[in-house]
Amino acid sequence: GDPKDGPKTRASAKYLLSPRLGLAYPLTADGILHFSFGQFFQMPQYRYLYANPGFKVAPGALRTTMGNSDLKPQQTTIYELGFQQQFAPDLAGDFTLYVKDIRNLIGQEFFRLDNDVSSKYVRYTNRDFGRVSGISMFLEKRMTSFWGATLNYTYQLARGNASDPNALFFDLLANPPRQSPKRLVNLNWDQRHTLNGTLTVGDPGVWNISLIGSYGSGLPYTPSLQNQRTSFENSGRKPATLNFDLRATYGFSFMGKTLSLYALVYNVFDRLNEKFVYEDTGRAGYTLQGQFVGNTGLYSKEDYLNRPDFYSEPRRIVIGLQLQ
Repeated sequence: GDPKDGPKTRASAKYLLSPRLGLAYPLTADGILHFSFGQFFQMPQYRYLYANPGFKVAPGALRTTMGNSDLKPQQTTIYELGFQQQFAPDLAGDFTLYVKDIRNLIGQEFFRLDNDVSSKYVRYTNRDFGRVSGISMFLEKRMTSFWGATLNYTYQLARGNASDPNALFFDLLANPPRQSPKRLVNLNWDQRHTLNGTLTVGDPGVWNISLIGSYGSGLPYTPSLQNQRTSFENSGRKPATLNFDLRATYGFSFMGKTLSLYALVYNVFDRLNEKFVYEDTGRAGYTLQGQFVGNTGLYSKEDYLNRPDFYSEPRRIVIGLQLQ
């Protein structure tokens, strides 16, 4: 029946334990085998708990999403096994395998009013799940002889039965309605390759220059054409991203204090990383949509399709003084 006229049920209190366990065993004088286990919880966002608090259902086509104040917290169980090794007095590394099991992810369930078959709605519920596994390798050279560096590489696979809490709503809105996938799909954050590195040169306490670089393989997106999916959910890949930041500092004494002059350069090479893409091409700067969008006379087709917000921030330089 109509949820606003039906009986009300008080949401139950949620009691959770978050155990953690960490073990380390020295294999050699310079090598350690380590293991860790932990359960972590995340409370649902308020928008999923209290959406449509009046329980009103719009008549006709599906237009209503209902919150659920009895949602359970998202639960993540993490297992890690790794080996840490010192290669030299100023050089060490770590190799870690990890698995994350994610439960109680938020999805939706569909309802139709008994007294009005044309009125329907979806309600948030705990129905989705995911699994993340990967390897992480870390190498660090401490600051000695005027230089230091770090290098961190991660290979990760993140899959689940759905990646968007509103997936069912959009599947039912499609024309014709889509069947929700009954297979594992790539989650929105499924970035297979991540590489981060830093290089620092300088005289500690006097001057310092640091270059920070990051590379990430493309995140998934769902290919579609004219709002119709042309492949499975999150089966396409956006372009990879690459970015470098620079920080330079120089300190000197001033009236008994330490005055530091610093410069920060974000996106040193002014690279346009494509954060969002057109779903028909998988690129931020090109789309087939131009065949379907007419010129209004106010701007050209190219102006209409140009989306600066699809790209990362351009180069930005900050210069300042710090008194300590």
